[in-house]
Amino acid sequence: MELNAIYENGRLHFEGPFRLKMKTISVKVLVDDEAVLWLDAEGREQPAVKEKPAAALQKVHSLLGSDYEYVPPEKTDKEMLNDALKESYSKTIVS
Repeated sequence: MELNAIYENGRLHFEGPFRLKMKTISVKVLVDDEAVLWLDAEGREQPAVKEKPAAALQKVHSLLGSDYEYVPPEKTDKEMLNDALKESYSKTIVS
């Protein structure tokens, strides 16, 4: 289930009229890169880390939403490229 929450002073405050059934649960938190400060083992600030492919894919999934379902096209990639090229090159130039 996807829930909205606000992080404030070390606590997550969930939005909505509900409560969690268990005292301890595992959660996955998605935070903008600009809101995260990376620290080393001694607590010193580290330079920003480039986004990993898995993180980029996670962003795409979050943008699409949890109810997104991929529907494959009826044509192959090659057929769609062929159609697009035909359409692009068959247009006449009007001067």
